[in-house]
Amino acid sequence: MKALVISDIHDNLANLEALASKVSSIKLSGIIVAGDICSLATLKKIALLFPVKIWAVAGNGDYLKNNLDDGQIFFSLKPFIFEIRNYKIGLAHTPAEAKNLWQENQTLDFIFYGHTHFPSVETWEKTLAINSGNLAGTRAPATYATIDFEKSPPVFKLHRLYE
Repeated sequence: MKALVISDIHDNLANLEALASKVSSIKLSGIIVAGDICSLATLKKIALLFPVKIWAVAGNGDYLKNNLDDGQIFFSLKPFIFEIRNYKIGLAHTPAEAKNLWQENQTLDFIFYGHTHFPSVETWEKTLAINSGNLAGTRAPATYATIDFEKSPPVFKLHRLYE
């Protein structure tokens, strides 16, 4: 399973569409969204551009006020844990939320978060903590990540949207 990891879209539909075009040759099975989508319309646009499973968490800039689980999209107002191919994954928006989720669940294999707009990769004991940066391209270049869970161990890469 190959997944796309994005955060801090801030309703930037042009960058979202550019991303869809850029990764169109990758057979994706899922999208992980670490908050600041902003509007329900943007979340629906993600679902339209990427007809795969979507796990998303609310960020501080989101106007979404309800959890959603429609079969394709799983959106939570609070940080949560899910699994992909037997890997335990935490999803939060802020670094503090990510750290709190990890402290409560130190058996996580990965934790994804955003908020800072700057990509980073850290190891918290046995957990890989990943901030994919921001897709909006504000305060830092627009970035995203890919992770291939078919590899052992999974292969993670950060990318700039515009090279």
